[in-house]
Amino acid sequence: MRLGINGKCMSIPLRVLIVEDSPDDAELLLRELRHGGFDPSFQRVDTAEGMMSALEDQTWDIVITDYVMPHFNGMAALNLLQEKGLDLPCIIVSGKIGEDAAVEAMRGGAHDYFVKGQLARLIPAIKRELVEARIRQERKRDEEILRQQLAAMESSLDGMATINRSGEFIYLNHAHAEIHGYDTPEELIGKTWKGLYEEREVRRFENEILPILCLNGKWRGEATGKKRNGTPFPEEISLALIEGGGIAYIVRDISERKEAEEKLRYMSTHDALTGLYNRAYFDEELARLEKGRQFPISIVMSDVDGLKAVNDKMGHAHGDALLKQAAKALKEVFRAEDVVARIGGDEFAALLPSTDAAAVKEIINRLKKSLAHHNEASSASSAPPLSLSVGVAIAENGEKLIDTWRLADARMYLDKRSRTSRSTTKGPQAEPPRKTKP
Repeated sequence: MRLGINGKCMSIPLRVLIVEDSPDDAELLLRELRHGGFDPSFQRVDTAEGMMSALEDQTWDIVITDYVMPHFNGMAALNLLQEKGLDLPCIIVSGKIGEDAAVEAMRGGAHDYFVKGQLARLIPAIKRELVEARIRQERKRDEEILRQQLAAMESSLDGMATINRSGEFIYLNHAHAEIHGYDTPEELIGKTWKGLYEEREVRRFENEILPILCLNGKWRGEATGKKRNGTPFPEEISLALIEGGGIAYIVRDISERKEAEEKLRYMSTHDALTGLYNRAYFDEELARLEKGRQFPISIVMSDVDGLKAVNDKMGHAHGDALLKQAAKALKEVFRAEDVVARIGGDEFAALLPSTDAAAVKEIINRLKKSLAHHNEASSASSAPPLSLSVGVAIAENGEKLIDTWRLADARMYLDKRSRTSRSTTKGPQAEPPRKTKP
């Protein structure tokens, strides 16, 4: 629900594609959405053709699908979304879905699943997935802008010059001079190209690049140039032998491109809100560490307590601030070699290589102190207290880390359920870590 201009509560518009063969079950689902504060505009389909047509005819916010239907199924619906390249939240609501099928659906791209008649978490899940979808869309838009910027930089003017047999400049355009920090080309005419590079880079040219140029007649690659004031910068160079002697020398300053590439790399591995690693990077590291020799490996799961209440009562800006505070607290207590990631709306996970029970216990104690310090410092303000539910599991020697992760996740939820009240300065009350079974 949201407030309108007159202060009255308004339902949130939601375009929902329902893949369901039962009109009665679809109506129950719509009733749940309306009760949860949404104003759904919907279409019900129960075949691949119907779903394809609906996806082509209209833009949707979310897809909710049954898992088993007479002429269609949830996995086929997920495959159809992937084939069309649509990044839509897809939630399975079914009366016939076992644990194995649910795991298969999640691996196939489903964002969550529920059993019909047990929909208490449906509305929070939809709200979470809508927020995550918005973040993904914003990230894609930012990446597209960066790619366009890269394309524009590629079409910019390049520096051009010719060098005689003695390695001296006999011609430069203004761009070449400006790239290296000079006001006019005349300042470089008659001077050697070696003055534009540090001694180490000059040796690289003489030992690696120029022999290839003499052999092939051309060379293209990257080097580190030097500005007039001594500042190093990355440049892209094209060299070609000139008939009759000398070298054609084209240079481009690629500082902005390198910065943009680095930013793209960062965005692909980090969560936009908190700056921690994202779920994709966490999964990669989980697989990498499982094949390595850094056992024992500890996994710490944590969940921000009361985030939904903060969002509902104080607004999402306060909820985002709480998530950032949680990320800051986690970054402060974990080590540089640990992989700390935001893997869901209010969930965080940390991979701790070469970390036994004693070491992870010490880290949890530091986390408690960090939370206590945060809450003590913010007690005089209107900021909500920060509290985390925590679960820990340890893989001692070669166990599947996905099983260790699941155990840590289960312990986190046990921790959350076991405490009906929490002192805001005590921090997490994680149970003592136990070894995962082989």
